[in-house]
Amino acid sequence: MNRFQLMCILYACFGATFYGYDTSITASVLAYDSFISFFGLTSVTIGGFNSAYQAASAVGALLNVYIPNKVGRLRTIRIACAISLIGVTLQTAAHNYPMFIVGRVLGGTSCGIVFAVCPVYASELSPAHVRGRVGAFYALNIAVSFLFTQCISLGLSFVKGDASWRLLFGLQYVPIAVLSFFSFWMPESPRWLCLKGRGTDALDTLRRLHGGDPVAEYSETSYYREFTQIQAQIEEEKKHTSSWHKILQKKSYLRRFALICAFFFFQQFTGIIPLAGYQVIIYQMLGSDAFQSLVLTTVWGVVTTAGVVACAFWLDKIGRRKALLACYAGMIPSMAIIVGFWIAFENSGNQDLGLAKGILVGMYLVDFTFSGVMNAFGPTFAAEIMPTEIRAAGLACGYFIFSALAVLLAQVTPTAIEEISWRYFLIFLIMDCIYIVIVFFLYPETKNTALELVGEAFGDSVVKIDEGADTGEESVPRNALRL
Repeated sequence: MNRFQLMCILYACFGATFYGYDTSITASVLAYDSFISFFGLTSVTIGGFNSAYQAASAVGALLNVYIPNKVGRLRTIRIACAISLIGVTLQTAAHNYPMFIVGRVLGGTSCGIVFAVCPVYASELSPAHVRGRVGAFYALNIAVSFLFTQCISLGLSFVKGDASWRLLFGLQYVPIAVLSFFSFWMPESPRWLCLKGRGTDALDTLRRLHGGDPVAEYSETSYYREFTQIQAQIEEEKKHTSSWHKILQKKSYLRRFALICAFFFFQQFTGIIPLAGYQVIIYQMLGSDAFQSLVLTTVWGVVTTAGVVACAFWLDKIGRRKALLACYAGMIPSMAIIVGFWIAFENSGNQDLGLAKGILVGMYLVDFTFSGVMNAFGPTFAAEIMPTEIRAAGLACGYFIFSALAVLLAQVTPTAIEEISWRYFLIFLIMDCIYIVIVFFLYPETKNTALELVGEAFGDSVVKIDEGADTGEESVPRNALRL
């Protein structure tokens, strides 16, 4: 991997920072009395603005079924930044609750677009042997942005009046500026260029990514072999992707969509959204004051980052499947700790602080095991198992489910914690137990496999360049395709 390719991957992964800061604000701002009092928020309106944001994020993700294939991965990012710019301005300058809600809706829409398209862009720029680590770096950006937000929130809590939360929301301008500014030095995805018949541009991009000599013979370079492979596989896949009717008739494509949707469905039912998004409410229910709650959210951010650093970068080494199974093997007992100690805490009349600490331990264990794999697995696996023409659509469907369920959880969590307490988290424990069985029997391994060859794991035919004579796969000579 040369310097240019590394910079492109770092840029794509920075989209996770856009998401991480934007979403984690709401976890910390609830500890600001000035924010609560300015808008006169209640548990219903708190759930309302979080739900509105997540609903808009779901819509933004669903837009990626169309936009990235129409205008390209890079232009899609720029469109999202433009939408977010308006949204952040409305949030920061909000004079009333409706104005704030409109700003959060626009912010959620842009965030849904960016969060779903950046993994597509990153996977299409990355060598096969590092895609898992690219996913891990994407997850690390989420974790670090969470931690950064929580540290900033802690610092801004000392600022008096409305300036504290306005500054907190205003800092969303930073990831917008970074993504927008550096986009003009980034290349378009070579696979999208091939999809649109722009072979010369795709070949030039691959040369830059591989660091090839521009005057070398194309047939002697690895980037030309990759270009030929991409072109040939896209032509093969077009037999099945020329219309949505054909796509939905192909069982292997339906299976891929189902695996992506199942992952994001069960990811939300790990309980991570209620724990992360409403941790301030939980801390205060366990006896912490506003400042202590902000400190504990910072601890949460540290644990999240530690989980990614400790576990996520092994995704290429141990494989996607084993990593996901190990993650759930850790989350199940961790969630059981939360439920068990919460039952005991209630039985003590909510007075035994030792039992309250047990709940906190369970929360941080869930955070560590979840962060170690889930935020890396999702963008990696979902992007790599889909054919080029519907790769963006696959991620869009996954993140639509991710955000749509977040709407539900954002709305019901404050009331559920208040009304049914530990029983709410028992639901997530049961869902974890169901999904680990599904993963064991249905999820294939895809590590270290070129995007154009992943279809083999699903029984599809793939085109191999000069390598298919003895294996039954179709073969295309290197000089068979034109630019």
